[in-house]
Amino acid sequence: MFCGRFQHSIDSKGRTSLPARFRETLYGHVSAAESGTFTPRDSEAALAPSAASRKVSPKHSPQAPGDAATTALSTAPDACSIVITTALDPCLVAYPVAEWRRFEARLAALPHLDPDVRLLQRCIVSGAMEFAPDRHGRLVLPATMRAHAGIDGEILFAGMGRFIELWSPERFSALTQAVIDEPERKARLLARLAELGV
Repeated sequence: MFCGRFQHSIDSKGRTSLPARFRETLYGHVSAAESGTFTPRDSEAALAPSAASRKVSPKHSPQAPGDAATTALSTAPDACSIVITTALDPCLVAYPVAEWRRFEARLAALPHLDPDVRLLQRCIVSGAMEFAPDRHGRLVLPATMRAHAGIDGEILFAGMGRFIELWSPERFSALTQAVIDEPERKARLLARLAELGV
C-alpha cells in the first residue's frame, strides 16, 4: 500500500523521482506480479531492461532523448512500470500497471452509451501514459500533465493506498486546510465516513 506524503523537486523539463518508500512498494508489486517473492536484488533485476522481456506499449523514460514529451519504446516488464493519468481533481494519479488494468477493465465494463461514463473515459483513460522509471525512480512528466496539476518547481506525492496522487504542494495544502478550517465540511466528511463504515 502507498502511504505518506513526500515533496520532491521537479525541473523545467519535468524530471523528478518517485519517493524511495513508494519505489519499495512498487517493487513489491513487481514481485507479486512475477513470482510472489521479493528481495532487494529482485527489484534491481526487475527494473533493468531484459532481452527476454516482451515489448510493451510506448513509455516515457527518463533517459529518452529530447524534451519531456519524448516517447521511447521500452522492453522492461509491464510490472516495473506505472501508469500516470489526469484526474477529475487538479492533480495526477499514478497506478502500478496491474492496478491500472483492473481499474481500466472496470471502466470498460460500464455502459459506453452513458454520457457520464464517456466523460470519465475522456478525462482519465485518454489522459493516461505509461512510464518506466529507472531503479532510482527517475521519470519525466510531460508539460501537459504538469499544467493540468499546476506542478512547477516542487511536486508532492501523496500515498492513497493502491495508487499515488501527484499534486502541486500549494494546491494540496489549500485543499486539506479548507477541510480543517470549515467545521461544516469536516462534519459532512466524518458523517460520510460513518455511512461507509470507516
